[in-house]
Amino acid sequence: MLRLVLTLFLGTVFLGPVVEVPAYAQIKTVTAQPTVKSMAAGEVVLFDDKKCPKGQIMRYTKSQRKEQINKKCIHVTGLGK
Repeated sequence: MLRLVLTLFLGTVFLGPVVEVPAYAQIKTVTAQPTVKSMAAGEVVLFDDKKCPKGQIMRYTKSQRKEQINKKCIHVTGLGK
C-alpha cells in the first residue's frame, strides 16, 4: 500500500507540471525584430520577418551561454493559434 501511495505521489510531482503546461505557452509573438540585447538567455520568440515561406514564421532563440541568436522557420499550425 505504501508503495502505491509513493508511486502516485511521485508521479504527480514529476509529471503534473509537464501535463498542465503546453510547450508553446512559453513562446510569445513579438511585433519588433528581436535583438541580442532585447532577449533573455534561453528565451524563444516568434517574429514574422517575411523571409519564411507561406504558413511559416521565424523562431528566434537566444543562446544560454553565448551572445547570439539562432533563427529557424517553423510552421504556424500546431502552435495554439
